Amino acid sequence: MVEWKNRELRIQGDAQGFKLLKAHPFSATSASDVDISVDLLVPKKKGHYKILFKQFAKVGKDWKMALPNKQAVYIDINVN
Repeated sequence: MVEWKNRELRIQGDAQGFKLLKAHPFSATSASDVDISVDLLVPKKKGHYKILFKQFAKVGKDWKMALPNKQAVYIDINVN
């Protein structure tokens, strides 16, 4: 069983005009489902965007990338 404690998603790479307003921390075990959310401000310019997120874990007072060799989570969005 793998337990995730004090995790959150953070933008990786080019933010493309997105602004991360709030990353909501989450915790989970390998045997449970988890809802993960972020509050984003999307770009004002019309277009197609793909933004990548990686998981970070709080270790003491610092945040470190968790699972660095795993694929990023992404949002694929059209702004009209």
